[in-house]
Amino acid sequence: MSQSNPLSQDIRSRLLTVYKTAKADFNAIGAFSCEVNEKRSTGELVSFARHNDEVGNWQCNEKIFSLLSENSRHLSSIEKLRILLARADFMNARQLFDSSKSLAIRAIREADNGGYMAEKAEALLIFSTCELKTRNISSAYSYSDSALQLSRLSGDKRLEGKALLQMAFSARRHFTSAAKRAFPYYVEAAALAESTGDSLTLFTADIFRGADLIELGNWEEGTTKIEKAISTGLTGKNLFSAYTGYACLGYALDQAGYYKESLDLYQKGMAVSQQLQLPYSMENSYSFVAGVFRELQQYDSAIYYANLATTVPGVDSVWANNALLKASIYNDMGDYRSASEMYSRALDWASEDFLYRNEEQLSTSEAALNTKEKELEVGRQKKKSIQLEWVAGGIGILLLLFLWALIFQRSTGRKIIQKKAVIEKQRAELQSSLYEKEILLKEIHHRVKNNLTVVSSLLELQLAGMDNEKARNALTEGRNRISAISLVHERLYRYENLSSIDLSGFTNDLIRDISCVLQKPSQKINTTLVFPETRLDIDTAVPFGLILNELLTNSFKYAFQNDTEGFIRLELQAPSTGNYILFYSDSGPGMPGDFDLKKSKSLGLRLIYRLSSQIGGYAEYRTGEKNMFIIYFKDAVTKNQGS
Repeated sequence: MSQSNPLSQDIRSRLLTVYKTAKADFNAIGAFSCEVNEKRSTGELVSFARHNDEVGNWQCNEKIFSLLSENSRHLSSIEKLRILLARADFMNARQLFDSSKSLAIRAIREADNGGYMAEKAEALLIFSTCELKTRNISSAYSYSDSALQLSRLSGDKRLEGKALLQMAFSARRHFTSAAKRAFPYYVEAAALAESTGDSLTLFTADIFRGADLIELGNWEEGTTKIEKAISTGLTGKNLFSAYTGYACLGYALDQAGYYKESLDLYQKGMAVSQQLQLPYSMENSYSFVAGVFRELQQYDSAIYYANLATTVPGVDSVWANNALLKASIYNDMGDYRSASEMYSRALDWASEDFLYRNEEQLSTSEAALNTKEKELEVGRQKKKSIQLEWVAGGIGILLLLFLWALIFQRSTGRKIIQKKAVIEKQRAELQSSLYEKEILLKEIHHRVKNNLTVVSSLLELQLAGMDNEKARNALTEGRNRISAISLVHERLYRYENLSSIDLSGFTNDLIRDISCVLQKPSQKINTTLVFPETRLDIDTAVPFGLILNELLTNSFKYAFQNDTEGFIRLELQAPSTGNYILFYSDSGPGMPGDFDLKKSKSLGLRLIYRLSSQIGGYAEYRTGEKNMFIIYFKDAVTKNQGS
């Protein structure tokens, strides 16, 4: 046990006491029996199946669903719906998320058709759980919020408690535990669970809240919550409670420095996850065990379990975390080369996954915004067409019969006024909707920028505790790349135009940020920027920003090593609409005479070459009176027209 952890003796004593209690009582939870009485009613069988889902008796449910399928032709619509929900729960518990979501969608459709509000809320909660476990955090947050509103309308307090707990999990993943967004939901969920006798929800809310409080350094309240949760969770025979209890209490003991006790609980949790055949829980257990072996300086065992975590079938959403764990182990072992490689892999996987998910979210919102703009334009054209039709009709009638036209004009005038009022109302609604979409898109860019800033800050924290220079350089470069992407999103949400950025202003900001990090105090570097007024769309701006980041980083690191003065010159030309050429040069010695950009082994130079191709162009390096990089590229519209 680490002696440097400044915890009171009372906290230490209470943690060890609850450890002994959990170890003894959870050991009593063993295999399940399954006696399915075929004479039970459909409702009783469905209730039995839902209970089995909660306690982890999944083998028994296979028999129950087989029996229910044989009698499905004689069931009512509500009975069929409840079977759908039970099967979706079953698939979710087995972590077969695609199958679970498919069944949940069918259940939502059937609930809508039959007007079953509570059942629809249950289906939404299942869908939210699947989305959360596959890291579609925004969707999980939205579905759990919808389920909460429906559960309150239905008056089902037990279901409302479950929805509040799911909201807590979604907020916890969406904002991190440090934001404390989940705490109000934990408190409400626990209060409702206590009033309705829902021991599983009460246990889960308390144990996770306790772990989050300990993560924030509030050991007194966190330990109290874990003590209460363990006493609640041991009242029933529930393997899911056992796994959760092992994981959260193991985390608390790990943070307190009780590594052997923590390892004991993590290994028990690993056995439970293997018994239940839950791939995501197995992966987490292997990672937990690897982390404790690292603290115990048993590095062979740590690497063994870290490798096991990457081999669990069907789990790919935590590769970045596993690579970061292995990097830390290699760093502790003094194998800095392997550590640097793992840090690079972790950064690549995290960036790829993060950008992919946010790009999809941005594309969806931009498509909705474009649709609203088209609807607004159609409304305007209809308004003009209707006005012209009525005016022409009025003139024709006046020519044919002036007296009759006077009478008819009054009626027509009233109709025109009504039509105009309707059109103006529709136009106002469309403009309001368009404004809401613009606000949403700004918020998305803001959220992306904030999330990238969090990733950058985490890398900064990792840098603070790292001594290996090669690993520090790799993390610094990765952090600068993330900052370049973040800068694009920052400029998009700060200015009125949400579809493009001012290239000159963006480039000046990027030069300033990189020079603050890499320029030495004794150096004086003059930067010349010759850019025409140019705006770039986001699909072109992000790769272009990364190219600039690599070029500037290369100059500051290698061109001015022994110089106190130097210059960087960037010139942008636009030979035709949508086609651009960037000329980049500095006062450094340049590349070797046999340098070939295509064959370069440097990650930064490979990025320049590949990203240039991504934006419809190519990169080359020229030698002569001035050594320079030349980047040819196109904006998104021109690139798409060419393809």
